[in-house]
Amino acid sequence: MFMKFELHPNFSEKELITDLNLCKVLANNVADFPWIFLIPMRPNIRQIHDLSKQDQYLLMDEIDHCSKIMKQLFNPDQLNIAAIGNITPQLHMHIICRHKQDPYWPDVVWNKPTNPILINDFHHQINLIKKHI
Repeated sequence: MFMKFELHPNFSEKELITDLNLCKVLANNVADFPWIFLIPMRPNIRQIHDLSKQDQYLLMDEIDHCSKIMKQLFNPDQLNIAAIGNITPQLHMHIICRHKQDPYWPDVVWNKPTNPILINDFHHQINLIKKHI
């Protein structure tokens, strides 16, 4: 039986940037650090090892591609790349640009209060990323 890919409801407030060969790329509206998600468009995948070998390689290529773009555009002191999944049980990769001046440096950003970017600035950020992907 063929299963259709659907985004987990926890991504409903994220903004679509684009679809790559494997992943949807979404933006998180956070003022303090540019933050994107890569979500493999495969149904019922929770962990990287749940993907086929071919998709695992493709995921790594897409992480590499997006990480280089984020580094080029936002010049972070550190890129945080992670797959956590404790709250959202759908495989997704976080790519977060961290700067030493951000309010949580050097701590992790998980479950910390954040402020959204002004909507025009957020759309500018999305368009900038989209142009380079």
